[in-house]
Amino acid sequence: MSRFRSSSLRSAVALALAILLVAGGAALPALASPAPVSACPPCDEGFVHAAAEHGLDTGVAESEATVRVHRNDSATWRVRVVPTNESALDRLAENASLARAVAGDSFGVRYGDGIDHRLLAADVRDGAFVIRYHTLGVVEDGPLGTSLLTYSATTSARTSTRIWARTN
Repeated sequence: MSRFRSSSLRSAVALALAILLVAGGAALPALASPAPVSACPPCDEGFVHAAAEHGLDTGVAESEATVRVHRNDSATWRVRVVPTNESALDRLAENASLARAVAGDSFGVRYGDGIDHRLLAADVRDGAFVIRYHTLGVVEDGPLGTSLLTYSATTSARTSTRIWARTN
């Protein structure tokens, strides 16, 4: 009977080691993948960097972006950013030229001048900094009637962002 237990124990240990090796091998590609990059620079470090360049010390408490894809290969973005520093938001609300400067510079942090974009609006509404901008030549046809929103950075990070979107 001890022979049976010894054999069962060895089999169980061998099985456990095999599972660990397979699980470890499956996890390696995930560990080797590059860190995710936000598709919306004004939603995070783009806003923080641009705000700092204009004398505003703040972070991002929350943000969201709504992207409307158009059939002419362009996209319109509506970005809503809630800064961590309320006085920074107050300064943006009081100074329209500062708001436009921060909004305009926040896009270029990742994409530089490599993406044809135009700032449409920048103002403070309902406790958030709201930015609207339009980008050209960024939509490609995707599979099954979808559209692929594509941005490639021109900065040293050399990142590329692709977002699937369904057109109506």
